[in-house]
Amino acid sequence: MAKVGGQLGDELLAQRAAEAGAAYARAQLKDKNDWKGDKGAPAATTTVNLADLKIVEDNGNVIGWLKSASGEVAVFRIRFNYQDGGSPGPDSLADPAPTHVVDHVYVSLNNIASGSDVPVPRANPTSPWAVTAPTVGPTVAPSGGAVVEVEGLAGRAVSFMTGPGLIGAGQVTRRTLRVCYAAAAGSTVPDASISAGNGIATELTQAATVDIVGTGTARLRTKKTIQIGKPDGTANVLDMTGEAGRDTAASLTGLNATLTGSVVPKTESLGDGQDFFNLKWSDVPVASTSESAAIQLPGGVYVTGGDGKLRYYDVSPTTFKTLDQTVGCVTITSTNFSEVRSPANLAVAGLKWDNANLAVNVTGADLNIKASTNGNSDVMFTCPSGRALNGNDAAKPFVSNSVPASFFAPGVLQLTDATLSCSGNLTVTTNVKGTNGTLTSGGNATILAPSVDIAVSTTATFDNRLSVYVKNDLTLSTWQDNPGIFFPPYVNIPAYTGYGPLKLEGLVYSWGDANIFAGTPGAPAGPGMYTASNYGNVTISGALVAYGADPSTTSPGSAGNGKVNIYGETAHITYDATKLVSGATLVPGAPLQAIKRVSYGFEKQ
Repeated sequence: MAKVGGQLGDELLAQRAAEAGAAYARAQLKDKNDWKGDKGAPAATTTVNLADLKIVEDNGNVIGWLKSASGEVAVFRIRFNYQDGGSPGPDSLADPAPTHVVDHVYVSLNNIASGSDVPVPRANPTSPWAVTAPTVGPTVAPSGGAVVEVEGLAGRAVSFMTGPGLIGAGQVTRRTLRVCYAAAAGSTVPDASISAGNGIATELTQAATVDIVGTGTARLRTKKTIQIGKPDGTANVLDMTGEAGRDTAASLTGLNATLTGSVVPKTESLGDGQDFFNLKWSDVPVASTSESAAIQLPGGVYVTGGDGKLRYYDVSPTTFKTLDQTVGCVTITSTNFSEVRSPANLAVAGLKWDNANLAVNVTGADLNIKASTNGNSDVMFTCPSGRALNGNDAAKPFVSNSVPASFFAPGVLQLTDATLSCSGNLTVTTNVKGTNGTLTSGGNATILAPSVDIAVSTTATFDNRLSVYVKNDLTLSTWQDNPGIFFPPYVNIPAYTGYGPLKLEGLVYSWGDANIFAGTPGAPAGPGMYTASNYGNVTISGALVAYGADPSTTSPGSAGNGKVNIYGETAHITYDATKLVSGATLVPGAPLQAIKRVSYGFEKQ
């Protein structure tokens, strides 16, 4: 059993090393779009030299040495070099030093700057492991992509190594990870600030503004009507210079707004073949279901309490509404959620419970919601009291009937360079923050938070500029109904009822309707705590698409869905291509603003 345990441990070490190599390659491609392990060529160059991580690049071969806190050593190796002779051949690389020869058949290929697919060759399985057929291979590197094969090694053969070099004698465990990275393509992006299969309607106390960053045309597109109104039903101001595409059938009003600027009317009708931006589920990067590749949390309900504790209930959100919260929970006190994760999965870092700030932080790693022990695939991050949808929400489906004294602590869900994926419904009633964070849901996504702020950085390394992707309806609301808090003799926080601000950047995409509540439907704004209005401002920079159907099978709005409703004080919708695509020039050696992972898996050994 000890031997089996050791083998399993070596396999896990080798796998982690391969994943570390893939992360390194991604960072190098991001920094230099024509990178192929050739930093410092024609000489070998140490690119990382730390006590626990050392990496050498030598004319296309990359060798990384890793040492864990417990002293375990692992190695990763990547080869772009064909090892086909002393002078540069088809790989345009001189052979590496003998100590940096890589003795495996898996070859990597950077095809980002190419306009066509290129075969990825394999090396001969004997010394010197040369590539003798460079135009033949079992797979291809797609145009605009790079295939990176990363070998991870662990075991006795590497355990005594003190840095990158040749593998020693003895038992070795190998795991080879194959990753394809692609530069974001500028040709496949939305062409409108809002695209809606079944109509656009805003109900605002002040104006709606639609504009564009940089050159181009600001656009609204819908297969039905555009209604820019006030809570009393009268027309409101649309401040826009650009085009408004909508259905002009006799039974529809087309565009109803008081126009400021210059709006050119365009005609669109259902089934005319003029498709909106088509982003299929199969093309959306989601968190891996593998325990070794992404953080895994069971579905159910996670509750942030004012006592600094996080509680997990293996129930559906509907059941939680009537639940006695004092029983049946798992209290999470660890920082890495060890109470609800498997021991093997704890090796994937990036998830942290910050009890001081009541924050669930996901940083630099993907988070997948898996089916729980009780079969719950839906997930809800909430506060003990839950939260109402808006000021007229009589049903209150997201409000708990059991309200402990800590109800006023909303908590935070924060994503940084991370994707949170859920195959079922995703519900969040805590504050939502993040930079380069992505939420994907196979069902509905409902975010009811005092503050929603998802930002996109145009300089950080991240997979894509997708902020939210939902297979069904997307609902966002910043409604809050906070009671007064009095701690005598000095602390007196008055009650507040109203809406917070809502800010989204990047691409927001749903198959169904998109409902944004920063105001109450049909009701005028009231006085706020410090301002004249208790309604919030809606700001979207990038693009919002409510396709209204499955984009892989049908046309926009054909399923009767795809309505965009926005309620609030103001709405500022800005089309910003820098929030949507990389914009990379592909000048040799230039950095990429964004790359995305399009395939990821281990080779059969």
